[in-house]
This record gives sequence, C-alpha cells and structure tokens, in this order.
Amino acid sequence: MTAYRWPDRPKPPIAPKPDKLPVHAFPDVLKEHIKSVAGAIEVPADLPALLSIVACSAGLAGKIKAYVNIKWPEVWCSFYGIGILDSGERKSTTFSAMMDPVFGWLQDEQNRLMPGYLKARDKVDVLQKGLEREKGRATPDMKVIEKAREDLAKAEAAVPYVPDWWRDDVTHERLVSLMKENEGRAAILSAEGGPLRNLDGKYSDGIANVEAYKKGFDGEKISTGRQGSDDQLVDRAALTMGVCLQPSVLETIRNQRTLRGEGVWARCAFVYPESRAGYRNHRTAPAFKKEAETSYRNMVRGLCDLDGARTSDRALVPIQIGFTDDALELLYGFMDEYELEKRHGGRLRPILEWGEKAHGLVVRVAVLFALADRIAKEADRPLADIGKEWVAAGIAVVRALSTHAMFTFGQMDADEDQKILRYVLDRALELKSDETLRDLHRLTQRKAPIKSGGIDKLKKLVEELEVLGCLRLEKRDRGQSPYVRVNPAVRVDNVDRTPESGTSVNNVNMNGDSSFQKGWDSCETVPDFYGPLQEVAHAHR
Repeated sequence: MTAYRWPDRPKPPIAPKPDKLPVHAFPDVLKEHIKSVAGAIEVPADLPALLSIVACSAGLAGKIKAYVNIKWPEVWCSFYGIGILDSGERKSTTFSAMMDPVFGWLQDEQNRLMPGYLKARDKVDVLQKGLEREKGRATPDMKVIEKAREDLAKAEAAVPYVPDWWRDDVTHERLVSLMKENEGRAAILSAEGGPLRNLDGKYSDGIANVEAYKKGFDGEKISTGRQGSDDQLVDRAALTMGVCLQPSVLETIRNQRTLRGEGVWARCAFVYPESRAGYRNHRTAPAFKKEAETSYRNMVRGLCDLDGARTSDRALVPIQIGFTDDALELLYGFMDEYELEKRHGGRLRPILEWGEKAHGLVVRVAVLFALADRIAKEADRPLADIGKEWVAAGIAVVRALSTHAMFTFGQMDADEDQKILRYVLDRALELKSDETLRDLHRLTQRKAPIKSGGIDKLKKLVEELEVLGCLRLEKRDRGQSPYVRVNPAVRVDNVDRTPESGTSVNNVNMNGDSSFQKGWDSCETVPDFYGPLQEVAHAHR
C-alpha cells in the first residue's frame, strides 16, 4: 500500500497551542516562588511566571533605563503583562501570591512617611494662608509677599514624597495625574479585567484613550490640557500593567482595531495557558514553600527600595544600565533571526506589530531578571552591565511569549467556526495512534455545536480539517470507526519547545549560545504554517 502523502504545509485554524514559559531560565528567586505557587494553587506556571516579571517592573519602572547602542540609546524597563484564563482558574489567588509584596511595600512606606508628610503639608497650608492674607490687605507690603512666597516654596520642596502609584481602576485622566504625583511612575495591577474595559472607553463614551499606555511604556513625555481641567505634564512616564482576565473580556473589547492598530496590544506580553481544571489533585498538592515566599518578598521590596539618581532639587532621574559585548552580540543575533520571521510568509508576519517590539522585550526582561537576581543575592554592584546569561534568558522567555501572542491574536481575530475547528484539532492531538473517530467524539461531544449535531457534525468538522491538511480519517473494516490520523507536521508544531533543560530550535541555552541557527542547519524539514520561512532562512545564510 502506498503511504499517504500529507500536504507539506498544513493550514491549521488559529495558531497552535502556545509554548510554556521557560521557568528554568528565570532567576532562582523568581523560579522557586513560581514553582511553589504553581504547585500549591495548582495553576499553570505561566501565570505566576508572568506576574513575577510584572512585580519586578512595578518595583523598578522609571528608575532604570537600558542603553544598547548609540542608535538605540534608551529602553524603558516597564512591562505590560496580561494573563488569560477562564473563570474559576484561581487567577485571583495567584495574583495575590505574586503581587502582595508590592502592595505590602507601598502600605509600609505610606505608614512610615505619612506623619512627616502631614506635618509638612500643615506648614505649607499655614504659609499659603499667610500669603493670601497679606495679598488681601488694602496696602500689601510687596517685600513681605516676596518673603512669604520664598518661605512657601521652601516648605513645598520639603514635603516628603509618599509613594502612591498603584491602582486597579483608574480613568485615563486620573492615570496621568497619578504619574505626575508619583515622579512619572504608576502601576495598574488587577486580578480582573476592569483596566482593559477602562482602556476600551468605559469612562470616555466608548472611545479608547490610549496615549498614557503607549507613552508610559516607552518613557515618553505626556502633556495634557483640556478645558475645565488642570494642565498635566509628566516628563518621563513609566507605567507597569499586570492584569488577569477571562477570554470573554478580550472577545467583548469594542475598540480592537484601535488597540491593535495603535500598538497597545503590541506592547503587551500575553500568556494564554492551558487550563489545569480536571487534572488537579486536591489531596497531594504541596504546601507553599515559606523560604521561597520570603526570598521573593524580600527581593521585590529591595527592587522597590532601589532609587534612581536624583537632581539637586531631588527630582528622579533614571539610572542607565548597559550590556557586556557578548550580551549585545547575542541580542543582535536574536534580532537578525526574528527579522527573518517578520518577512512575508514568516511566522511573525501575522503579528508583525508585536514582533517589531520583541527585541525591546528581550532587553526589558534581561534587565529585570538581572536586577532581581542581584538584589536577591545582595550583589556588590547591582547596576553593573548585564551579561549574556540574562540576555539568553530574555530570549528564551520572549520566544515562548511570541507563541502566546500568536495564539492570543488568533483568538481575537477568529470567528466561531475557526475556534471550533481549532478545538477539534487540539482534541485530535490528544488521541493515541489506535484511537478513532468515536474516541474523538467522546472528547468533543460536550462542545457546542457538536453537542447538538452529534457525530455527523463532528464528521463535517473533520472534513474541513482534512481540506486544511491537518488530519484525515483512515478507513477500517465495515462497521468499525475510522482511525483519526493527524499530520505529523501539526504534531511537531504542538511539541513544547521550552523543556525544563536543554535546547531546541526555538530555545537559547543558559550559557548564552543561540541554538536557533543550529536548529535550521540540523533540521531536514521545519514545520511552517505561515509560509516559506525555512527557504528564507537558508537564503539569508
């Protein structure tokens, strides 16, 4: 019998399941707490992993900037993370486990500084009233007024800064004010999807107001002035965002075109992990590791304590941090590789706007990882140049995040027909080689519209997937359910490419050596659902 010839390039509906984030590449202080939280709460490790990066950004954003080269002199070390899981997936508990150190630091600082702040404000109020009284006299003494102004200015300068930069529900106007009040810094941190509804225009008549989110990611100046409100000027905006939400929130965003077209989604690191529901063991789940929790909390507080440079009038100036030569060489190699993938037919072309910011995301993650590790280990020079090991870690993380971005953008763009086809294909991937259409129906029968249409509806969906080159039915003897055969290229694409150790085509090892190019050289065929990237890569070489 002639072997069945599969199409060279299957066209699966929506992007395949995303890779797991390479937790092994995270600094020890993050890695151990991520594993502890994921094990105790029984959630996918991707969620606490993403939130750990958000927590580092909340502590550092606005105080550190990275220098790459003269053409790329400044990378703001802010980070936007969005975790997507269904309701009941323990997002809130996970969020608390990863963000409580940030909230605790803010509360402690406010308690410590508030008495001095109130005393200083009282002095300002008294001097302000004295100035107004003198100005209100029938014959005011200008020398007295001048002296009162000087005293008032000194009193205002002596008011201590009390950090109050976190919100979970804020309008765009209030967000800009919050940045102004907090030396340009702000963090939107929420276990629910409310911040994205606000971004979508909840408080602005349905019009997405995105400027603060765009500029806060890149350290740009914000200047607003509208009739009926005070002018606001933020010299260097530094925004962190960490949000957990249900898929339905993304599905109901009204301004998708604006958010994508203006690059808001391109600035976000998404994780869309597979549910653990149905696979949890409530009797054997491990307890939280107290030592890991304590180390993580102390590290986050250390990042929050770390200050930027200060001018003579105590204004915050971000400290510049650079990279070693071998770290830069590794980064440039990654940029060359991802440039290929952004070409027409390349893997990243469907999410080009996200891919264009991937190299900057590597820099941000590398800096946050390096400083988290150095603060945890009480390094003598926490602001020394970043070495290649952390750039390698950043590359590994961003490679995985790119698959989550592809999947998330695919979900946002897909219609219901594409989603049900992807669901059937994913269930087919779970089948063993001797399992049949009847077994596939068993796995999918509760899903609408298969629930109402039965196995006949499933057959029609399988036929559509066969046209796309993803799977086929292999006939058996009369009366026997046909085998379900999946295109091997589809199976390869769904392999987890970020194992606990080692390297792969889409990974970088922790010695800082890129295995991406080696992967192209050693693979006879590379599964490619988005175009002739393999040929492009060989032509580039």
